[in-house]
Amino acid sequence: MHDVITVTLNPAIDRTAIVPGFIAGEVNRASSAHDQPGGKGVNVAVALARASGGGGGVSGGGLRVAATGFLGADNRTAFDAFFQNTGIHNLFLPLPGSTRLGIKIVDPVNASTTDLNFPGLAPSPADLAALTDLLLQTSTTSAAATTPDSGPAADSAATPVAARAPFYVLAGSLPPLPPGMPASIYADWTRALRARGARVALDTSGEALAQALPASPTFIKPNVAELSALLGHAISDTDVNVVVAAARALIARHAMELVVVSMGAAGACFVTAREALHARPPAIAVQSTVGAGDAMVAGIVHAMLASEEIPALDDIARLATAFSVSALARPDSAAAFRDGIARHLPHVTIRPVAVG
Repeated sequence: MHDVITVTLNPAIDRTAIVPGFIAGEVNRASSAHDQPGGKGVNVAVALARASGGGGGVSGGGLRVAATGFLGADNRTAFDAFFQNTGIHNLFLPLPGSTRLGIKIVDPVNASTTDLNFPGLAPSPADLAALTDLLLQTSTTSAAATTPDSGPAADSAATPVAARAPFYVLAGSLPPLPPGMPASIYADWTRALRARGARVALDTSGEALAQALPASPTFIKPNVAELSALLGHAISDTDVNVVVAAARALIARHAMELVVVSMGAAGACFVTAREALHARPPAIAVQSTVGAGDAMVAGIVHAMLASEEIPALDDIARLATAFSVSALARPDSAAAFRDGIARHLPHVTIRPVAVG
């Protein structure tokens, strides 16, 4: 039994190049570069595992974190070693081929990040059915079909039971889907997991997000542009009251517990049916925005799992923002990430927003 399982259907090996003063259309020189397994769900799992510290997390107890989805068999060893070193249980299923590459150009001078995302591997209907069995235990004979490839971070008893948890994070874009397969996979999983009593965080966009909302995920974290797309009209990205009203409209329509709207450097709005807060991060020297939004999702999940009681919205907003700010500094270790959370936590500014 795990505490949280993240699902990444379209992971990537992120190649991050640090290019001070990057200029599009010109020859640019990178001062450094590194590769790291990524994808939104993977990033959430990493932030949770680092914050938990293998038994001494922010809340004083380690979370048992697992990650699943699809990985290319040809270059999966990088993920296997990474999950082993990070303390994440590897429940990924292999696909023929290589996991896609993602290019991230980080310009520390202009505080910008340019992303180049390549197409991912296309799972077959049988692959999607196998992952569904792993998550939902829909088949009593699926142990062999859903057993993840053996690897240093794989569970020793990798059966469908291994994919059970009280909290799931469905994150990232959908991979190329087989002809005739609808974009409702997140909606189907959310509905089934919620019916089982699990909580589900959904962090995606576009049609996948729109189709999943009627399944009532526990929380979503759109940015202002994504929120505008969901409601079908433009929303001001500077007026907190307008953002809160839009978030509450979604909550009323789809019976979600929480909507968190990220507003970039202006922070984020944390909105429930009865309360709304605007959280602003402390000013820091931003090294990279890569993974900061995923770290915020991890902070929300961590706060919700910290106790059996429903946490105060103030606590969720403060911890989630501290997670995100710590990620902005590009910590090079779990200890540095935890230290950053503890250091920034008291300096997050929380302001109530009136709800009508």
